[in-house]
Amino acid sequence: MTQGAGSAIAASGNWEGSSKTAGINVLLVGLALQLFTFTFFVFVFWQFMCRVRIVEGESFEPNLKKMLRGVLIAAIFVEVSELPQHSRTVGGFVFGECC
Repeated sequence: MTQGAGSAIAASGNWEGSSKTAGINVLLVGLALQLFTFTFFVFVFWQFMCRVRIVEGESFEPNLKKMLRGVLIAAIFVEVSELPQHSRTVGGFVFGECC
């Protein structure tokens, strides 16, 4: 929602002037917030896995182990895919200033 608000602010001034700058700043805050909240989710999920492992012993049920592994793999892919989005935005590619 924050990213959408930033785009709307910037677009309201036709991507020119002070509304462009304000919109880009809101958009960057939205991207940083997205990265932070997802990283926090991965951290909490990891803590959950560690605590369950302590209670259950060293071994999970096979289906639970597959599910947890799948969530972690998906989380890694999401985190890795977010990083280029941040670098393109900061570098100006999203706003058409790269070429």
